[in-house]
Amino acid sequence: QRDYEKLEPWTRVSLNDYEKNILEMINLAKNRGAGIILLYNALWRGSPYRTVLEKISKAERVPLVDSSALVRDARRRIEEDLERKLDLRPAKESGLPGNGEIEIVFRVHLGDRPVPKAMYIVGNDPKLGNSVPNKVVMYDDGTHGDQRAGDHVWSYSATFPPGTNLFYVYTNSGEEGKWEELDVPSIRAFTVENVRNERRVYRPIESFGELYMQADNWHTNVDGYEMIAKGLIEVLKKDQKAKAYLREISGSRDQAPSQHSSIGH
Repeated sequence: QRDYEKLEPWTRVSLNDYEKNILEMINLAKNRGAGIILLYNALWRGSPYRTVLEKISKAERVPLVDSSALVRDARRRIEEDLERKLDLRPAKESGLPGNGEIEIVFRVHLGDRPVPKAMYIVGNDPKLGNSVPNKVVMYDDGTHGDQRAGDHVWSYSATFPPGTNLFYVYTNSGEEGKWEELDVPSIRAFTVENVRNERRVYRPIESFGELYMQADNWHTNVDGYEMIAKGLIEVLKKDQKAKAYLREISGSRDQAPSQHSSIGH
């Protein structure tokens, strides 16, 4: 967060101003007898703005609905379900490779999409082609980390030092050096780590042409927004003021004269 504060002159709303704005809105709402729910409505879980909302939530004792956590958990369920469906849950292999690097296996599912030539991965590391597209070939033949030949899941294996930040995309049968047949208009990313001390770490199975739970780079999809709405409803269900208000308007409806009684007989 301190590093982010150095960028304050270039941010639309600095962290300090953001915190002041949220606190002022909370004070205005409380002074008018309104209840408060904080909503972090973004996908970036590591955002310093999310950290500010967590801090305010604890200090002001107001609930926080974290959409990044909801989307993350849903994405994880999709990945696990696909792995089970394809029967590609990897066996654990303990121990690091001799060079101290971690072997990472990238996996992408093509489904019924044709692959006229080959699948490729391209990223910011020399082992991922140094950003040259259609150069690093992936495999669906049971080699190079591929778990089962011919199952439409293409794989590529390489070793990287722990802590390496990797950015990559997939391409399908394009010409080397040309950005064509790209899978999604977004860059996939993760940091190399091995929390379970495994010799080989399998990445979750990704799907060509799809970012799970995302409509674009910055927004979740319709399923994500439905989850956020349900998250807000669950908070409202526990709020005493909200429950009292709902009982009040429900009682008012029950006591209102019907159309038939208002006409008279």
